Amino acid sequence: MGHLCDSAIHNLQRLIRVQYEENPFVIYDQDEWVRLQNYQNKYTEEIVVLWVALHKQLIHKMKDFPNNKLDSTIDVGKEVNAGFIIRDYLAHQRHHFKQIFGGAYKSLE
Repeated sequence: MGHLCDSAIHNLQRLIRVQYEENPFVIYDQDEWVRLQNYQNKYTEEIVVLWVALHKQLIHKMKDFPNNKLDSTIDVGKEVNAGFIIRDYLAHQRHHFKQIFGGAYKSLE
């Protein structure tokens, strides 16, 4: 869950910065972020609350993201556009939910 929080932080930053910067550069070392955030020494409930808050904000940003910026590029170690960031983030969440919840995830879809 900690990794999902970090992913939300970075993708939120990407979607905001691409609206006012030309080709923003936003990458992160996901293993170092998890280690340095020290999620393993936090209560799971605290991490879930953080994820919910970040996810709500990110979904809000996705819903009001301007259509004319969907093709704007973001450097994430390779150039992608904002539309890709949105689609990829949602697929990334589904991927990890399947890992976390296993077969029970099917009933959540």
